[in-house]
Amino acid sequence: MVKKRNLKEHLTDDTLDLSLSELQSVPVKEIAAIPKATCLDLSSNQLTSLGLTFATSLVHLVKLDLCRNQLIELPDNFGLLINLKYLDLYRNKLQTLPLSFCNLKHLRWLDLKENPLVPKMMQIAGPCLDAQGCQFAARNVVKFLGELNREIEVDKLKKEAHEKKLLEKELLEQAQKKEPKKKKKKKNAAKMVENNREVMPENGSAITEIVDNKDNLNGEVDGIDKVAPARTVCSSIMSFVKSCFLFTLFVTISFYLISLYDEATYQKLIRFTRTYSGSFSSNVPKWVWIYWKQVRTLIVGLIGTLVSLAQYSVIQLVEVYTAIMSDEKVQLYIESTKENFYILCIKVSDILIDGCDSFRKYVGSYLK
Repeated sequence: MVKKRNLKEHLTDDTLDLSLSELQSVPVKEIAAIPKATCLDLSSNQLTSLGLTFATSLVHLVKLDLCRNQLIELPDNFGLLINLKYLDLYRNKLQTLPLSFCNLKHLRWLDLKENPLVPKMMQIAGPCLDAQGCQFAARNVVKFLGELNREIEVDKLKKEAHEKKLLEKELLEQAQKKEPKKKKKKKNAAKMVENNREVMPENGSAITEIVDNKDNLNGEVDGIDKVAPARTVCSSIMSFVKSCFLFTLFVTISFYLISLYDEATYQKLIRFTRTYSGSFSSNVPKWVWIYWKQVRTLIVGLIGTLVSLAQYSVIQLVEVYTAIMSDEKVQLYIESTKENFYILCIKVSDILIDGCDSFRKYVGSYLK
């Protein structure tokens, strides 16, 4: 085992090489005392576990090589190594990974070859035969464990909610069991009052109270009748405004589509609109005609402006789309989206296959 005082002798730049050192446990405290060592090589040793203090003390690690060891499992808090970008777990004895692994958002390279992984984890990780395959494994494993962690959290919340409902139901049942005793006491008290009560006067006060309540209700109804016409007028005005807005929007869209198809027809429609609105203005009353010309000019100008704005917006959108599609980063994002879609298809196919197998087994057992 490498001695404590000799660790710095294995440091080259930012890499601490402790490979082939016959280590059976990781000297976490000694390594943590060298914060410069962001790359740690522990390959080809005899490690069976890392310990809980490994992740908490070595958060600064960016690259970690643990290949050719005897690791049976990773610590549950392994996800604390949030700066980790490169992780080599080649040829160990890992069957699965901890859920905290989903916190390694910066992981870009992962090698899990020659580990007795469970079939689902092996399928998600893939063969990792080249650099691209190891990058694919890092991204998919982190994503899969993140989804699994969210599902577990949802199930946990549902379980807690169900337990809470059961507790409330038990408390309610206990309260209902106690209520009959209280009702009996109230009935006994009421009987004693009735037996000892003197003859009461006629219920004139009760009748008066009923009459007062009736008057109050009549007043409320009168108030509602007074408010109802005002509400009707306001709703009519709002309906008219909405109709005008929708009509203007429809005309604008129609004119815009016509301008895209044929500019000459669009210009004819504009001239026709102005002529028709001018002839209409001669048939309206004089007190309306004073404002009609201004309203007509405003509407025609508004339609033309909106059509021009729509044309300019389409041109700008086409230019932006062309610029975006020519960017290399966008191409990479599209490729990663395709890969994610491919993974989704694989998961859906697995679910369908499992469902078909279950159905086949059920039908077979039923026929037997």
